Amino acid sequence: MKKIILGVLLVCAICVETQAQEKGNFWIGGNGAFSGEKTSGQESLINFKLLPELGYQFHENWGVAIQLGYIHQESRQAVSEVRIYENGFVIAPYVRWTYLKGGFASLFLDGGIEYRYIKATKAKDETNSFGVGIKPGVAFNVSERVSLIGKVGFFGYTLDKTGDIKDQWGGAKLNLDNIELGVVYNF
Repeated sequence: MKKIILGVLLVCAICVETQAQEKGNFWIGGNGAFSGEKTSGQESLINFKLLPELGYQFHENWGVAIQLGYIHQESRQAVSEVRIYENGFVIAPYVRWTYLKGGFASLFLDGGIEYRYIKATKAKDETNSFGVGIKPGVAFNVSERVSLIGKVGFFGYTLDKTGDIKDQWGGAKLNLDNIELGVVYNF
């Protein structure tokens, strides 16, 4: 707990010096995420996603962007050794509010909607997923034009539909599926 508090205080201290990102700038870049898990029954699940994005800073603290990306999920069942591969795409427009800016780093919230379509390769299952929520993040400015981005967590609502089966979820998620790392170039 002490390490978490110290980390938050360090990020806040770094962000004290103000440097405004100029409005009217575009950014291009993207995020990626990877996670894997293995249960006690030796079932395994591997997920990764690549999310390129394009955005526009229309105000000193506000921007809009869209992510168009690819999702891959692979699961293996230990008993039957059956592997199921799922591939899909993501469309996610969002608004970014940067609430704390500094010369080296800034903190932001991305609020938006997300649509996912995922199809299994060995089955006829198709999943349509819709979500709305907020992703908190941090941007580390490595140069005047390049920033490293990290998004941690998701606070919101999702609805997944596979055939006639609906799965709804609302609340806060903080797991490896919801940690995205990336880079953006401002121009």
